[in-house]
Amino acid sequence: MGAIRFVSNGADIMSPGIVAADDGIEKGDIVLIVDETHGKPLAIGVSLITGEEMVENDSGKAVETKHYVGDDIWNFEL
Repeated sequence: MGAIRFVSNGADIMSPGIVAADDGIEKGDIVLIVDETHGKPLAIGVSLITGEEMVENDSGKAVETKHYVGDDIWNFEL
C-alpha cells in the first residue's frame, strides 16, 4: 500500500511490494496491478518474472509499468 503514490506516477513494480500474484503469470505477460485494499486498478505492465517469483522474491523488479492511473492513455476518451 505504501507504493501506491509511486505506482500512480508510473514507477515499475518491485517484488517486495507484491502481496499476491496469479500462479499462471509467465515472464512477458501483460498484467494488471491493483491495490490490495480496494482492488482498484493502478497500472498495466509487462511481467519481468513469473507470478510465483513475484511473491517469493524479496528484491528486484517484477513488472515494467506501461500505463498507469492518470497518464494520457489511461484517460483516453472516444
